[in-house]
Amino acid sequence: MLAEPARTPGPVDGDGRVIPFSPRHLPPADTPAADERLVALTETVEAMFIAHGMTLSDPRVADAFRVSLDVALLMVDGAAHEQVIGGEAHTLLRGVMENVRLTPIRL
Repeated sequence: MLAEPARTPGPVDGDGRVIPFSPRHLPPADTPAADERLVALTETVEAMFIAHGMTLSDPRVADAFRVSLDVALLMVDGAAHEQVIGGEAHTLLRGVMENVRLTPIRL
């Protein structure tokens, strides 16, 4: 049985397990609101690791995190290639995941 996801502070919606990232939820790039969302996302990701006794400040954990995101990006690219998702969804998902992948260097 899978463990219950950690409930963390940050840019969450509903019961605290969803990080909204659709265009209607995102502030325009290069604005203070966009910077605040990025900080909140970074804090949320780190809080999830802390809840599991880890930190992205640990180089080995950060490396494993980046590899995991690389795998997820490969899957998103594959889904786009196989036309499971369209170009707009691919661009959005890839952009968000690339942003999350940078979390360790933002700490």
